[in-house]
Amino acid sequence: MTSVPNITETSTPSLTSTTAYTIHPSFSGVFSGATIRLLSVDNILFPVSPETLARTSGWFQTMLSLPQAFRADDVDSEVVPMAEPSEVLAGLLSMIGGTGLPPLHDLAFAEQLLLAAEKYEMPMPIATIRALLSPVDFSPIQLYGVACRMNWEAEATKAATRTLALDIMAPENMMELVRLDKPHLMKLLSLHNLRRKAIGEALENASVFTANSRSTRCRNILSNQWCDAPIDRTNWWVLKLAWSKEPWRFLSLGEIGNVGGVPTTPIPELDALLADQCGRCKKSLYSKIATLDNLRAAAQRPPQTIEWS
Repeated sequence: MTSVPNITETSTPSLTSTTAYTIHPSFSGVFSGATIRLLSVDNILFPVSPETLARTSGWFQTMLSLPQAFRADDVDSEVVPMAEPSEVLAGLLSMIGGTGLPPLHDLAFAEQLLLAAEKYEMPMPIATIRALLSPVDFSPIQLYGVACRMNWEAEATKAATRTLALDIMAPENMMELVRLDKPHLMKLLSLHNLRRKAIGEALENASVFTANSRSTRCRNILSNQWCDAPIDRTNWWVLKLAWSKEPWRFLSLGEIGNVGGVPTTPIPELDALLADQCGRCKKSLYSKIATLDNLRAAAQRPPQTIEWS
């Protein structure tokens, strides 16, 4: 439900011609019939036409429809003090006026724009910023938080997936996690926890990974008899332990798309496992193709993103 703006809190009598304020250089003469001047908190004026504001902002449309919201007989344009800095107002007005796009140099600034656009009921800037936010340019945790707060399902689920490549509990990421709203934080942490458990269970499956079985002797045939040398499974246990402790390092196992099925990023524990040989007959202990296929399936089976609902 749209609230009616409080005119006493958002507008003041028009300024006299002796009042000294700076007009933003990018908005001097941009809007025809600019009988309204928005004043930023850092004392920068933005001349805007009421038609443009009413067409692009539900908040201003309501404000302008109220009796004597502005006095047309004033000598000077009506000045409306705003709660936003000039950088934010410039970004919003450039979008609704079709004069340019704001540089989204960081998510903090994008959030300021979004908050102001929501406040003044400006759908165009919100849609524009949503289209401009590139996932590769920002922290996935921060982008996830913005997308969740804006109720952007596609962006939120994609950002959540990108967080899987992070050590989510690292100190530098904890500083970003604390800024998330509690429900969104719990969903993200639940995703990481579910994946860790699912991968652990998959790696313990002895029918898929025979290295989990009790067989500790080499079954290769040499001169019509078993090699029967003791088998050292240390590298298999090391890989499982490393994957459970640092799952983000193994994420590329689920993204294998190149020839040969080799992970896109080096995994020393996997390289050591695939290089394992019998100490006596030198037979490879693990089939490279079968092992990579099974590990890739284990990496792809857990949930890849949050449950949005």
